Amino acid sequence: MFEEEKVLLKHLCQKTDAARQAALEEVLQSKGKSYENWDDMALVLPSSAEKTVVLCAHFDAVSGSCGYNDNGMALLVMLFLMGKLPSCVEFVFTNGEERGALGASHYLRRVKKRIGGCVNLDVVGCFDQVYLDPMNCPAARSLRNCKQGFMPMSDAHAFAARGIESVCFSSGPSFVPFREGIGKIFSTIHNNMNDNDFSLLNFAMIEKVSAEAEKAVFLMAA
Repeated sequence: MFEEEKVLLKHLCQKTDAARQAALEEVLQSKGKSYENWDDMALVLPSSAEKTVVLCAHFDAVSGSCGYNDNGMALLVMLFLMGKLPSCVEFVFTNGEERGALGASHYLRRVKKRIGGCVNLDVVGCFDQVYLDPMNCPAARSLRNCKQGFMPMSDAHAFAARGIESVCFSSGPSFVPFREGIGKIFSTIHNNMNDNDFSLLNFAMIEKVSAEAEKAVFLMAA
């Protein structure tokens, strides 16, 4: 199962951030997607709407990591959702998240249109439960299929710091409380050599996370 997704993930998770970006651009081109390269800090599939909802995920990874879960699986969710969301959604793939959300900050400095919300995807491909930090978006607390709580720094915080309603999706174990689950994510696969272990991934999370992210987008677009 998920053979196409596995091949695509291995193609996207290259050894350097520059190679990752090149692989991602190749995939977008092969899918006929029109995108803009914003100074190698963000790849943007622009929306023509005056008020947009940003769906974002970073493509960079920490040194020495394949980054299958952080953040290759989120890229697969982004690609899966293309064509399934309203035209007001702007897809943004960021660089430099691991160095302090540099790509997200670069995008926010350049963007001219009004942003009505941000849905961020980060570390979404392991265990069996969708995790959600509703951050400064009260409506997102209605997403009861998600285990909810506070997550560490991500691109979403760059948006929230601008007063933009933002949420961040991740994935973790269903059998423990949220805070303990975040600990298991960090100790098991986040930002360490275990993120080179393909066997730890749960590709069923692509559809699970996609379904909840889609709900969040529609909440923000309403």
